[in-house]
Amino acid sequence: MNEAPAPGLVICEGKEDRLVIERLARKAGIAANVVAFEDYDGEGNLRRFLQVLKAEGRFTSGELKRILVTRDADDNPAAAWFSLSGAVNSTFGLAVESPGQWHQVERGPQIAAWLIPAQGSAGMIETLCMRAASGKSQEAFNCLDPFVACLEGWRNTKLHEKERFAYWTICGQSDDPRKRLSLERALDRLDIDWDHKAFASLRQILVEAAS
Repeated sequence: MNEAPAPGLVICEGKEDRLVIERLARKAGIAANVVAFEDYDGEGNLRRFLQVLKAEGRFTSGELKRILVTRDADDNPAAAWFSLSGAVNSTFGLAVESPGQWHQVERGPQIAAWLIPAQGSAGMIETLCMRAASGKSQEAFNCLDPFVACLEGWRNTKLHEKERFAYWTICGQSDDPRKRLSLERALDRLDIDWDHKAFASLRQILVEAAS
């Protein structure tokens, strides 16, 4: 017998975002049968993803109760929010004006949009992970930070946060060569404090998506 779909859905910008956000939700006690996670593979695909979702049976049948749409703020939170809220509003006929506000779709679920790391802040999901590991993973950062500084000097440009995060995840890789460079496996081995205050606002909106 097929299991009933989760009534909550969190939509993430990419695979890495989905892996981290889903792990945070599970650490917060949110079960897989309560909230599911999907990604739209980059901001350029968001509108099409939402349009397809709107036409699906689970959307129109009432199976989905709450949908949280997320994306990274990157270097320009205002522009990122304009893009995110615009995609949500135009697809579902809503007027989402600020992150975390839940709006009821006529004959559909409640929908909210969320900008990572937090409202008005530049950054991305990797930013939260690095902040949440700064205390527990100091030994790794003692190696990583000089390495990053060396690369930045050699390239004569600052590394993107995603690049710095990618180098850090190497610290969590398996000894098995076949399992290296896998963020999904590295998350089990990285010293991320999932209860860290850096995750507080994101954790709260995930709990709301599960309610």
